[in-house]
Amino acid sequence: MTQGELNASLPRLKEAFSRAAPFRHVIIDDFLDPALARTILEEFPRPGEMRQHGGDLAVLKGFQISPRDERYAAKPSLGAMFAFLHSLEWRTWAAELCGEKEPLLCDPDYIGSGLLAAYDDGIHRIHLDRNRHPNGFFYPRLILLLYFNREWRPEYGGALELWDKRIRRATSIEPLFNRCVIFENTGRAYHGISDVHLPAGMARRALNFYYYTPDVPAGERDAFIHDTEFFPRPEERLGYWMKRARSNFPFGLVSALMHQWNPTARLYRSIRRAKRGGNKPEAGNRAELLKTWRQYNNTPIPGPTNESLAK
Repeated sequence: MTQGELNASLPRLKEAFSRAAPFRHVIIDDFLDPALARTILEEFPRPGEMRQHGGDLAVLKGFQISPRDERYAAKPSLGAMFAFLHSLEWRTWAAELCGEKEPLLCDPDYIGSGLLAAYDDGIHRIHLDRNRHPNGFFYPRLILLLYFNREWRPEYGGALELWDKRIRRATSIEPLFNRCVIFENTGRAYHGISDVHLPAGMARRALNFYYYTPDVPAGERDAFIHDTEFFPRPEERLGYWMKRARSNFPFGLVSALMHQWNPTARLYRSIRRAKRGGNKPEAGNRAELLKTWRQYNNTPIPGPTNESLAK
């Protein structure tokens, strides 16, 4: 889609985003120019060019490569897509989609963003994404997923699953070629991928991209600050909690209290702030980081505009 087409579709997509269940999200098919999407698929990195995604193969088994990797620059199609996703026009559009007044920000280091690949027996269990950038400040407001899977069949698994707040029912979205899914990152945005079962040599290919705001949304300000956290599927719940109880029950209990009981979370954060000597050093660090981030986001990345990606 061109930027003009996206702008024209914004009222409709914004309405769909706001009404979507189990949490706010939108699906945009035919997202990129078909020729560009085909070239990206042809130039998609091979397993040897990617690193293992995650350290615990029981919850995450796949491969990833960052937009900061020098191998992106050598492939013009990936550079074109990256330049568009970084562009002010697109970030302004995405901000309007979720109700933000200022354009969303890209992380200069693109931590967690990049191309993903999963092969037969690949898994990505139900999880919540981190609710702060690793530097401790900015909020990952939106998550964008873009798929590059031709002739995908339901029996391959690999569907994106958006779970309700009790992790009992899921909305399933097939990872079809040139399909984009954008969803809001909140403390109830449980999502994962159904287990991947593919013929030999075939891969599930996707792009994962984060967009940030300098401030935390009002509804998330009292939430416990966490990194990526994994959760059991409904049929796995009993075995999961039995394993947790046997392995590290005291720590698990404290962690659960911090997540579910906000007064405990606030007390925990207050103690951490006191040990660091208050908020003044943090405020200074945040101001410097915000200046760096804004400078980076105000500098165009070389590449075509979205108008040149027209179908």
